[in-house]
Amino acid sequence: MWNVLLDPLPTEWNGYPIDSDFQIGIQISQCLNDESLSEVERFCIAVDLLFPCKDKRPDIEEAAEA
Repeated sequence: MWNVLLDPLPTEWNGYPIDSDFQIGIQISQCLNDESLSEVERFCIAVDLLFPCKDKRPDIEEAAEA
């Protein structure tokens, strides 16, 4: 069983590098709850935060799955 407090967080998803830093998780949570942004803006910001490598990101369908 995996424990988020004790076990290391992943560094990639389906071969794409991700930023699983705690602060990034908080920023993603804040942007997803920001009612001043449209759903598309929320999604794009969350993807930008989660997948820091601009040249190596999943396509939109894969990012939505992530």
